[in-house]
Amino acid sequence: MRNSITSFINSAILIAAFVILPTAAGATCAGKACNGIYIDMLYPNNTATAKVYIQTTGDESLLTDCTAFNGNSFTLEVTTDAAKAIYSTLLAALTADRPIDVVGVTGSNECEIAFVRYRR
Repeated sequence: MRNSITSFINSAILIAAFVILPTAAGATCAGKACNGIYIDMLYPNNTATAKVYIQTTGDESLLTDCTAFNGNSFTLEVTTDAAKAIYSTLLAALTADRPIDVVGVTGSNECEIAFVRYRR
């Protein structure tokens, strides 16, 4: 009986290692991109620029090719059809609680989003 309980516990630990750890370890930020992150908050600002602030589970302070807004956010000015498509994709990722890749514009002062990748 004791061996079967030990075997069950070992199996559960092994399953957790293959399922949980890759998900947690998959999020990375470097250069101008954060990959495998989750959207924590979308903050649409009611200004003439229609700017949205995006907070994620990534560590945006590690970005070196753009400067994160307040050290922890990407930004997006939702003034073009392309930006509206990006915003819709961010909203879908937030709603579905699924990981997404966010890539900023090189040299941008507030890590303006250039594009996103959202996959199944």
